[in-house]
Amino acid sequence: DERMVIEQAVNPEPMDDGSLIFLRLNAARQAQLHRFWSWNGKTEARPFIRDSDLTFFDLLERLDANHIVAAGKPIGDSKVSDGFYLITLNPYEAKRIATSLQPRRGDSTIATDRTTNTILLSSSEGNLYPLVRVDPATGSQETLFSILQKIDVDVFRDGAIALSTFDRPLQIVRFDADGTDVTTTPSRPGLSRPSVALPDGRTLLTSELGPKVRVQILDRDRESVPFAQTEENTQSPFTAAGRDR
Repeated sequence: DERMVIEQAVNPEPMDDGSLIFLRLNAARQAQLHRFWSWNGKTEARPFIRDSDLTFFDLLERLDANHIVAAGKPIGDSKVSDGFYLITLNPYEAKRIATSLQPRRGDSTIATDRTTNTILLSSSEGNLYPLVRVDPATGSQETLFSILQKIDVDVFRDGAIALSTFDRPLQIVRFDADGTDVTTTPSRPGLSRPSVALPDGRTLLTSELGPKVRVQILDRDRESVPFAQTEENTQSPFTAAGRDR
């Protein structure tokens, strides 16, 4: 039978003693860390919050019976941006780890390896997504690898790493109205819809490499180049317009 356990809770994580760690909006509309004990109905708020952009992302993991890893920041200091923290539940303490990594909306992941009692983190850095292993006992960190795609990570009981990526390679296919003269542009990483065919045979489309999104011009056998020379993100919607399109 279904029953309501906690109202308006997100990112739940069960602990060894049966209690539940979760986030819930406080009176200031901040996603704040809480702990709930089902057998007595007790709920405690902890002085740790997360920016609204990260509220609904799964960025909270149990490390052991008394520690969790979470994205956010200690409450009370508005000048501090969100980071990755190792949180001791009793007595409470929040310690920032992997200070070179910044959690970002939709670009970050947290996993824990209980065979080595270490933490795996990933978040975008420029055009790359590094996977970093952190030893909470010493604070040392090791970059296992870096790739050009967003990743999600989990760890099996034997310590093997499960890795999923978000890239779906696309190809540009050209053909005549009668279905003949078919040519295919080789698949390239980061290309995404929508696309617009230009009169000179080139194609306007979007490229996502790391956290940067760019509208690119793709010409059959040549490398794609940015449509606009700017460091800002450029993306759809776009279309060809005018008599000469």
